[in-house]
Amino acid sequence: MIKKITQYPTQTGFNFGGTVRHFDDALLSLIRDLKDTIEANSLDGLSAFQIGSPLNVIVIKQDDDYLEIINPSIFHKEGELTPTESTAYYPNLTAVTKRAKTIKVAYEDTQGKQQSLTAHDGLA
Repeated sequence: MIKKITQYPTQTGFNFGGTVRHFDDALLSLIRDLKDTIEANSLDGLSAFQIGSPLNVIVIKQDDDYLEIINPSIFHKEGELTPTESTAYYPNLTAVTKRAKTIKVAYEDTQGKQQSLTAHDGLA
């Protein structure tokens, strides 16, 4: 289901980033909502808190596939990039940001199995 994306001036609050403990149909439904919302808004990715969920879930679109990241933890950063980025929270605005060129992330998949990812450049 396509969800409304929280946008400025609405506060997102500090009640987000909650650890996913149940890898069940409710989690799969949240991930489906994130994918539907990404598609409907032509986005590259979306975090669960951006659609009002407190859970620590991120979905990133990669070509015709999706990367589903649950309970991520960055454990290594290297290098630096200064890309111009946009966010659905501030529609029609861009800003130059500072990001790591490479990151290593530990996360869980939809079955709760530990995964790791080394991301470079834009994905980082």
